[in-house]
Amino acid sequence: DDVRKTVCNKIRGSLEKSPHSWKLFCDTDGDRRPSPFTMLAYGLCPQAIVPLHLNKGDLDRTETMLGVMHDLRERGEIQTQVLFVVWNFVKVLKDEPIEHRGVRFPFTPTKICLEILDSCNKRLFKNSQDLPGLFVHGGASEADFIAASTTILRQLADNVLKPSEELGMPVVEMVNKLQESGKKSMKFQSGEVAYDAKDDTISNVMDGLKILEDKFEA
Repeated sequence: DDVRKTVCNKIRGSLEKSPHSWKLFCDTDGDRRPSPFTMLAYGLCPQAIVPLHLNKGDLDRTETMLGVMHDLRERGEIQTQVLFVVWNFVKVLKDEPIEHRGVRFPFTPTKICLEILDSCNKRLFKNSQDLPGLFVHGGASEADFIAASTTILRQLADNVLKPSEELGMPVVEMVNKLQESGKKSMKFQSGEVAYDAKDDTISNVMDGLKILEDKFEA
């Protein structure tokens, strides 16, 4: 523990002395038994963003992790708070924005996804009450907590997501190349697999990621 704290202090000190603006992101798994890398991330980052599949099973597992984080905070080992949760793989009914329970979404999820979302958000709010101090917005009302502490990400199209992963091409680069080409679609060759994506498909993926960017900057 002492070595970990020393390492974290040195990294933070180096960043704080930097003349440049910076944001540090640590991508690590959370679990019932945090790995040394996870503990390093907790030591370096005052806030955590938790991506989850939109299902109760993933929330079951994560509730255990949240309890571990709260216990570590209570013992003074970490200061990390949960900034917000991202509900992933939300299925799309229509590419039309809606307002649901006071929160505006850029697309219309399926009815069952909205029902699961409401149920999971209710449980998440209860966690914020049962684990005081763990969530950045834990003192807010239920509606305000959900608006500030959760967001959704649509199920991204494979013909955009897969080539982005396989070719190491950020989606924003895809958008820029598509605009520069003046075409209505793009083809991505990854080994023996060719992916074709229309402009609206790429734009929908970018719009979904823009939600996360806006949440980061809020």
